[in-house]
Amino acid sequence: MPAAELQETILLVDDNPTNLQVLFQTLTPLRQKLLAAKGGLDALSVAQRARPAVVLLDVMMPDLDGYETCRRLKADPVTRDASVLFLSALGEVHDKVRGLEVGAVDFITKPFQAEEVIARVKTQLTLQRLRRAVDRELAVARALLHEAQRREEGPLLGSSGAVQGLRASIHEVAPGDENVLLVGTPGSGEQAVARAIHAGSPRAAGPFLYLSCAQLENDDVGPLLGRLQPGRPDAPPGLLEVAEGGTLLLDGLRSLSTVQQDRLADVLESLAEQRRQGQIPRPDVRVIACAPHDLSALSGFSPRLGRLLAGHRVLVPSLADRGPDTLTLARHYLERHARRLGKAISGFSPATEQRLMAYRWPGSVRELEGLVERHVTLCRGPVVEVLAEDHLGGEEARGAEQRGGLGEAAGLLDARDAEVDDLEHVDLAAEPADEEVLGLDVAVDEARVVGLDERAAGLAQQVDGARGPHRSVAREQGVEAEAAQELHDEVAAVLDDAEVVERDRVGRGQVGQHHRLAPEPLAELADRVGPRRARGVHQLDRGRPGEQLVARLPDLAHAAGAELAHERVAAEDGALVER
Repeated sequence: MPAAELQETILLVDDNPTNLQVLFQTLTPLRQKLLAAKGGLDALSVAQRARPAVVLLDVMMPDLDGYETCRRLKADPVTRDASVLFLSALGEVHDKVRGLEVGAVDFITKPFQAEEVIARVKTQLTLQRLRRAVDRELAVARALLHEAQRREEGPLLGSSGAVQGLRASIHEVAPGDENVLLVGTPGSGEQAVARAIHAGSPRAAGPFLYLSCAQLENDDVGPLLGRLQPGRPDAPPGLLEVAEGGTLLLDGLRSLSTVQQDRLADVLESLAEQRRQGQIPRPDVRVIACAPHDLSALSGFSPRLGRLLAGHRVLVPSLADRGPDTLTLARHYLERHARRLGKAISGFSPATEQRLMAYRWPGSVRELEGLVERHVTLCRGPVVEVLAEDHLGGEEARGAEQRGGLGEAAGLLDARDAEVDDLEHVDLAAEPADEEVLGLDVAVDEARVVGLDERAAGLAQQVDGARGPHRSVAREQGVEAEAAQELHDEVAAVLDDAEVVERDRVGRGQVGQHHRLAPEPLAELADRVGPRRARGVHQLDRGRPGEQLVARLPDLAHAAGAELAHERVAAEDGALVER
């Protein structure tokens, strides 16, 4: 680091010129900026202009003694951060105590040794630099906290009865110490609710930490419990310990293995017992957990852990249950992202507002914000326009997709929505891992293979909106484009085969029968796509619904392909189909 960046200002104050000269010679090797003052009043004037890091101050001076000079330096906001060291022939204990009481950090007795003065001054210079570094870090942390709070306040905006009831529930549970379970559709604003509970509690000045349980590997609970694990007194502190005096938010509870559930339940039970006995638990932490259903409804979930987490239960309504709040939230996100991007955007077009209100929002608030952010980013005019082909066609546009095999596939994909939502929060502080890319591909490919193009784009948009700040736009678009092109080519080939089959059936007069495609090309497609996607699903979801959907690709593709091929034949030969 250049010397100019290291140089600090040191002010030497003494009414004796000889003493000043000796101090100058002593401190010159430090290569700092040295200034001198011949009395207390002179020192106050120089300090106002120079703002020294360290002041070496004599006690006995004619105009203003060192004690009063130090008191005034510490009372002035401009100079109070300076480290004051007294140099005096007064060596009595009460003299030193008096100096420390008025704000000095050290007391050096005359005659002094040069080595001692240099060592003590260097110590104070180091402490000053560390203090400034800490101040900078705190300023950054406060700014980030303020931005996080402002970002998270969105889901709680609105005037619907559902969100008013939610705010009432937050107000009711915030003052207590009991654990809280947030129940609702993933992406409905669980973090905002948890932060609001924390901010309204006596723990507001303490830490608020978040952990996705999907980050815990196998049966490991070290990152969560740390030294609270039996026989692990030397382990690094876990998040439950780091959150001392504050709140810990746990997400993705169904990712916990049976062993992890039991160990967490043991710790929470111990904390609850300490509270029942009137003790302050160690660690003193409140746990807020979020789940898409009551924990008792989760297969294989420990009833004991469920009881310990559900001290209070708060229902978080989905966006579909909040009616007019959709436009309130959409306008809020538009304003925030437009301001962030430096764009002058006045709002949405009237047609877009109608589409926003008509859409079901399966991804809830998170999906809405992702869509708004994407369109604000791409918007080149004063008004944001979201077209029907941008996946907001409403119920009418979706109705054609809910027939036969397509309707069955959509039902399974709804189960996949919850799985994707759980994955979106994995280690947001880190660069997304390759598995997350596979997770996006899984959601896109599963939907597109069975013909749900609109659904696939919605899932891609939903995941992209949640992860966009942690991945480059180019990389995100590249992944989506590659997956879309790959499936476009494969599905087109299948439909070409299907069309040949259908034309043959039409030629033989078998139009009135239920159309089913020949299984060979569909099985081939499932063989090509299924195993690769199945590996991605297994890595992410540990063998849950995604793998089931891949296993059923042949049947679902069979039915879905039949519907699509039938529509193509009908469009080309409507009269014959009508007969």
